[in-house]
Amino acid sequence: MPHWLNGLITQPPVSRAQNGNRATRRVANFLMGTLLGVLHGHSKLSLSLPCAHSFAMAPNYVRAYAKKFHLRRPVRNVSQCVLERANQLLDSEPPKTGGKAVLCSADNYPRSLSKQLLSSVDLIVTSRPYLNVQTYAKDSWLRLWLLGYDYRTLWRRFIETGSPRIYSERMMPCLVEMLKALKASKFAVIVAGDAPRYSKGGRSFFKTAEELASLASRITHGGFSFHTEAILVDKIPAHARYYSAVHKDGKRDVTPEERKGVHIERIIVLKKLPAP
Repeated sequence: MPHWLNGLITQPPVSRAQNGNRATRRVANFLMGTLLGVLHGHSKLSLSLPCAHSFAMAPNYVRAYAKKFHLRRPVRNVSQCVLERANQLLDSEPPKTGGKAVLCSADNYPRSLSKQLLSSVDLIVTSRPYLNVQTYAKDSWLRLWLLGYDYRTLWRRFIETGSPRIYSERMMPCLVEMLKALKASKFAVIVAGDAPRYSKGGRSFFKTAEELASLASRITHGGFSFHTEAILVDKIPAHARYYSAVHKDGKRDVTPEERKGVHIERIIVLKKLPAP
């Protein structure tokens, strides 16, 4: 066990994160992040019935599912699970370079932070919200609850829409802020999958990567703009596709082409260059 973790598991991480000196708060935040990571999932360290790691099911659904399949809640020593996961994440000491988490939208972060980040970032790596695919606040209701939030009061802050027009309107200012933050000749790497859409006319796909590349090409700031260096394609096997916040669509009675979820992930590489 890393020596810096000794004794710090005796109080809830949320308590430690709000009290104590800077070093204690730093470790407490790490422990809270580690706890959130094992809160639910399907590993031997997960504190739940076997379930998806990426989103938490509703309590009534879990109760019904457990009853139907005669499942029992696992017996876990929470402290040991957190410490074992911490040992997996770190070899000895915390990283020398600290990070910062900011509770805000990517298109509207504090003005002081905006000035601080201006032309100072070497690399941006992100996965943008998807059109009509994820219900981000609801998916994370359990983790948000542990942090002291009710997802029902937060979901309006998230970009969750099935409208291409609204999606593009919300993404444009995010791309502007990314351009402003990057240093010249540096890169933004964005994961953006093709999002399935369903209507009376059948199923179609919103090509998120192409839309974001188009939006990025139209913005300028301080004499700079984005140039699309590459769009890499990653096809998702049918059995691994996730759809909405409800299920992983691995049904055997449909063809791979008919299965729901994101079929193709695309990785966009944008470079900040002088505007033409």
